[in-house]
Amino acid sequence: ARSIYVRLIRSRAKDLAGNYSAWAATRSFRVDLTNPGVTDLQADTTYFLTANLESYNVDFTDAGGSKLSYFQVKATSGAAQSGALIAEWMTVQSALDTNSFTANWSLPSSVWDDLYSGPTNYISVRAFDAANNSFSLTDAFTVWKDTKAPTVLDNQAEPGWVNAAGTPYNVDFRDLESGLATAQYR
Repeated sequence: ARSIYVRLIRSRAKDLAGNYSAWAATRSFRVDLTNPGVTDLQADTTYFLTANLESYNVDFTDAGGSKLSYFQVKATSGAAQSGALIAEWMTVQSALDTNSFTANWSLPSSVWDDLYSGPTNYISVRAFDAANNSFSLTDAFTVWKDTKAPTVLDNQAEPGWVNAAGTPYNVDFRDLESGLATAQYR
């Protein structure tokens, strides 16, 4: 069913004595009752990102006639927009004025900066058309972020001077987010 309607309006006034004014000029307007569409082609991230260099493949359409206006993202720490609110709805792109937006896009820097370190960032998307109809998709994808360096813990007392090989050392290497890939010592 179509949701684009053209409406015509004419108006006139009547006073208390029963006199009518002339008809005013006829005006027309269109009505768009269709929400935009969101197509999620983005798989959840299953690897850690260290910088905001990723592009996301979530597409937007508008079949109602008024065209897409803008789209936004929201980040939470739990699925289904639960847990902590990491980033409130933030506009990613505006002034779209198109029926279809299929270009890949990145998170706004302010959203990326606020994401938690770890695999606990759930990204929801929302699209608006020019008639202010909207559609939200909860948990379109997840982002795993790790911008924290590994730590080295020296768990030993100062050994003083050593004059022979084979002295044991108690040094721990840790990375609580993405895990430790390698450790080096000299």
